[in-house]
Amino acid sequence: MTGPSPEAIPLNYRTVLTMHPEADGSVIAVDHVYAPEGAFDCDDCGEPGHDPGMVGLTMSGDDNQNAGALLTAEEALVLANRLQRAASLVMESEEDTPDVEREAARFTAPARLRPVPPAEDVDLAKRAAVSAVWDAWGAVADDEPSPVKRIARDLRMSTNDVAAIVYPVDKFSVWDDSQEPDLP
Repeated sequence: MTGPSPEAIPLNYRTVLTMHPEADGSVIAVDHVYAPEGAFDCDDCGEPGHDPGMVGLTMSGDDNQNAGALLTAEEALVLANRLQRAASLVMESEEDTPDVEREAARFTAPARLRPVPPAEDVDLAKRAAVSAVWDAWGAVADDEPSPVKRIARDLRMSTNDVAAIVYPVDKFSVWDDSQEPDLP
């Protein structure tokens, strides 16, 4: 870079976030810090230089003590990723503990291994219903909050009939509609 020394180049900034996490007067600020266009000349071509900038992170407390850092884009992304991961862990710890047996049954019953009773034990209509339920169960999204109710609605069956297929009473407790939220 030719021209003035880096200390003499005026820096511009855009504040991206100002957060007051506590009522004690502390502030966290995230800024895009950059040199204005033409503030320096490119060493390679002699043309006015372009500075993509850096990420400025400033934290100040109510006692006017400041801490700050200039981060590259890559460093800021790593920090953002780790903050998100830490926040996810906190939020996960606040959730209700899942019913492990029900979740295990739901996620370990691939369509090719689903139990279908032999023809001599049940009539063909019931067998077709059982097969349809297991096909629907295999297609349920992992984040579906009400899989039994959704399948029952889609197949026009009662929730108790669907639950009896995917959560057999001999392995699980008796189905109760309050175990899943109502569908919208």
